[in-house]
Amino acid sequence: MSSPLLEIRGMHIAYGNIRAIQGIDLHISKGEIVTILGPNGAGKTTTLHGISGLIPIAKGKIIFEGKHLSGLAPHKIVAHGISQAPEGRMVFPELTVMENLEMGAYLRRDDRIHEDRDKMFALFPRLKERGRQLAGTLSGGEQQMLAIARAYMAAPTLLLLDEPSLGIAPILVASIMEAICEINRQGTTILLVEQNAYAALKIAHRAYVLANGTIFMEGPAKELLENKEIQKAYLGH
Repeated sequence: MSSPLLEIRGMHIAYGNIRAIQGIDLHISKGEIVTILGPNGAGKTTTLHGISGLIPIAKGKIIFEGKHLSGLAPHKIVAHGISQAPEGRMVFPELTVMENLEMGAYLRRDDRIHEDRDKMFALFPRLKERGRQLAGTLSGGEQQMLAIARAYMAAPTLLLLDEPSLGIAPILVASIMEAICEINRQGTTILLVEQNAYAALKIAHRAYVLANGTIFMEGPAKELLENKEIQKAYLGH
């Protein structure tokens, strides 16, 4: 069996005296879409921030492609092949769509930047139409497309997506999820944090369910979609 692309062992994260993450273990294999579900405050975003180096981990190991990333600065983690589209989109509002995409590629020195930009324009035609428009004037759905595309422009092996459907009109959620599937089909592994449990489980290969900073359930996404406890807690059944 091949080694996981990403492996987290016994990760703890604290905010002062608040223990946000309490010794979680998870792994992601190359080519997967893995989703993390859970109620507000469960530690989903904190987990992504720990992987990205945005929050220091108090204990544990983060191993990516066989390398220990714990303690590295965020830009070095991006250079290793992990990028994140954050919760709330957080595009650069005073920059154009094109300039935001260029910012996503700021660490790259290869000759495929334009090719990847064109892939994102094919995936999100609205971004191409609004290339010279200031990002702050885009709709919420368009900003979410831009946040995903900007993260993709770092050419990640692993793409972290934090609540991509949050605040998006329901009619656009399916389009965003299909775009995530297409990015995965093209070879990018994805770790997805998502409040919309049904949408996430429909596209993911596997899932982890967080509660109070610990993992209390994990397994194939199809099995969790049919799990009575998950249906009652997250799917409104």
